[in-house]
This record gives sequence, structure tokens and C-alpha cells, in this order.
Amino acid sequence: MIDKQSKSRDSKFFNIWEYPFFAICMGYVWIEQINPLIGHKLQLIPMIPNSAIALILSHFIIPSQIKKIYLFSNPVKWALPFLILAAINLPFIDIQQERSIKELIITWFWVIFLIPMMIRLLSTSSGRLHYLIFATIAMLGVCIEYYQVLLTFERNIDEDIFISRHHLTYAGIGVFPIMIGYAFLKKGIIRYFLIVSIVFLLICIIPSGARSAWLVMPIQLILLFKFVLPVSRTIIIGSFLSVLLIIGVRFIEFDDLYTLDTLAHFETRVRKFYEWQDDNTVWKRFGMIIKAKLILEEYPLLGVGYSNKSFTYFDGGDVLFMGRVAAVRQVDAHNTYINILGTTGILGFLAFLFYTKNIFRVIKKTDRFILKQIDIGSFIVAMIGVLLNMNFLTFGFNHFAIITAIIPAVYNYQETLRINYFNQKIYSLK
Repeated sequence: MIDKQSKSRDSKFFNIWEYPFFAICMGYVWIEQINPLIGHKLQLIPMIPNSAIALILSHFIIPSQIKKIYLFSNPVKWALPFLILAAINLPFIDIQQERSIKELIITWFWVIFLIPMMIRLLSTSSGRLHYLIFATIAMLGVCIEYYQVLLTFERNIDEDIFISRHHLTYAGIGVFPIMIGYAFLKKGIIRYFLIVSIVFLLICIIPSGARSAWLVMPIQLILLFKFVLPVSRTIIIGSFLSVLLIIGVRFIEFDDLYTLDTLAHFETRVRKFYEWQDDNTVWKRFGMIIKAKLILEEYPLLGVGYSNKSFTYFDGGDVLFMGRVAAVRQVDAHNTYINILGTTGILGFLAFLFYTKNIFRVIKKTDRFILKQIDIGSFIVAMIGVLLNMNFLTFGFNHFAIITAIIPAVYNYQETLRINYFNQKIYSLK
């Protein structure tokens, strides 16, 4: 076990704030990961995200200290079987091959270039704070854009850019528990900035009608309060906020915050939340299990091609699920795990499970004390929330790898602390 005092000898082995140009480049990468709409607005080279350019630039100006951080667990090696199998199936697919090639290239790029950088940065305390600040800025950007939707009910924020509640849900779930954790951990301007950001997120995401967020975010809160945050302060602050909420609901005029159309839409979504058995979209999502089965019957080993568009263009027709008819014709997976299974086949999914097994293996090797630190535990809860949300939205393997990069990063943090601690012990004995 690591001596708890070793936290005071924390990873000052790298302070990202001492390298402003590098911090800005990596900060933009985090912003575009949380808010891809920015990438569409500011795209310099067609079809290439600005974050890719910023990441390449970061590799040219990477500080020597960050280069020296050893990767004790390298998920790039775990990802290679999946990447190779996904590449093998490209010559054999008939539908949306061009899109599959593009998405696979993007996946290779992010896994090889971004994942090692994420692990190194998130294994330092300054790197985790840096991520939080830029991710929160990105989340606020999504909130501002979506709040305009709530006021105007116009979802096109630009000629070519369409914003939906899924953008808000992904940004919110990915940052929400980290903001709460650091609001307990930090003082001064950072705490006030985070509290205001949390309030604005709730103002946007509650009436958005995002049912997955309504499910996942309370689970994140429960996990935070049970395993991460200090119990006494949580009870006091939770009670205080509950009283404020009761008072606020009594006196706030919601007509001043939202349009009548937005309030009516919210009521409809709430009704669908409780009466989900009568919602055809729910059964369509369940029907994707049958559609994946139909795909595997035709393309068992390598799937229909690494791209959600490939999954979409496979015509599943009308299927029966639990006595309900679900139209799963040319519809996207609405589930990351089903998408990976259908698009990379049994072999690809086994490679995905191999990657996941290694993630859990690293968790088992990580000290519980490390996982319960607020500035680490909140990241873990955010990861759990996004992985749960992947049951409702479709992402590629690259997103799964990016989200779970916090696990080897935490292990890196632990092992670096351990090495620093024993080096100091040896030095003191000389």
C-alpha cells in the first residue's frame, strides 16, 4: 500500500501550467472531444478535426517531463487486435465502405496519438485539473448552444450544424461528477466557477428531455456520495441545496426561463419517461439486439464493416422483440456495444472484450485509497456514467478507449507516487 502521506509528495513531476502553448493545444483537444460542434465551426482543413491538428502540434512541442512519464499499462497494445480485425474486414464489406475507412482511420489516429498523451496528462494532478477546466468550458459552450434551442426551438445553430440533446447529454455526463468533486476539493474562484457551471448545466439538461441523462446523472451522484465525497460535508451541503431547491421551485417563474413550447416538450418527455412501454423508440432500441443478430447471421466473423453507417444501411426490416414489433430497417444502432458487435463481428467483439478485460485488470491492481481520492474518484464516476450512456447512444471504439484511458492513467499515478516515495526513502538512507 502507498503511504497516505505520499499524496503530499504528489506528482509535481509535471506541471502543465508551466507550458502555456502546450496547455492551450491540449486544452483545445479536450474542448473538441466534449464539444465537437466547435470543430465543425472552426474547421481549418475539410474532414480533419482541428483537435487532430492541435494534437499533432502537441507532439512536436511536448515537454521533456511528460515524455519521461513511463506508461506502466499501455492500452494501445490492447487495442491493436481490435484495430487489425476492423481493418481486415474493409475489403469485404459492400455498404458504406468509404465511411468505414474514414472512421477506422480516425480510430487508429486517436488510439495511437491521443490515448498515450491522455494517460500521461491525467496521471498528474495538474493534468487532471487542466482537463476539468477545458472540459467545463466545452460543456458550457454546449449548454449555451442548447439553451438557445430551448428559447427558439430551432436546432440548426448554423447552416450545416445541427445540435441535439445527445450533444448536451454526452458533455454533461462526462463532466458533471468531476465538477462536483472539484467543487468540494477546491476553494476560491475555481469553486465558484464550477458551481455556476453545474447550475447552468442543470438549467439546460433537465428540460432538454434527455431521458438517458435523467437516469445516468442520479446514478453518478449516488456513486459520488457513497464512494468519493466526504460523508459529513456531503450531508450538510446536500441538505442545504435541498432547501434551496424547494424554495427555488416555489418562487421561480419558469415561464421566464423557458418558452411554452419547451415546457410542453418537457412534459411530453416526462410522460414518455414513465410510460416507456408505449414508446416505440424504446422498442426500436431493444430491436437493435435482433438486428445485430441478423447482421451476424450474414457476416458472423468480421461484421458489416467498422462504421455506424454500415450498421444503419443494413436493412433489418420489422422485427419482433418481447411481443412488440420494432422497425429496425435502416436505423443506427443507438447502442455502442451493439454497434461494435454488428460492425466488427464476433472476432472484433472478442478483441473489444480483450481490451475491456485489461482495463478491469488494471483496476484490480490499483489501490482503493487512490481510487477514493476526490480528484480521481470523480473521474472514475464520470467514466462509469459515459459507459452507461453508451447503452443509449452510438459511439465508436475510439470513444470507448478515450473514456477508459483514465484507468491506466490512475495506475500510472499510483506507480509514479510509489517510485517517488521509495526513491525518497533510499535517498534519506544515504
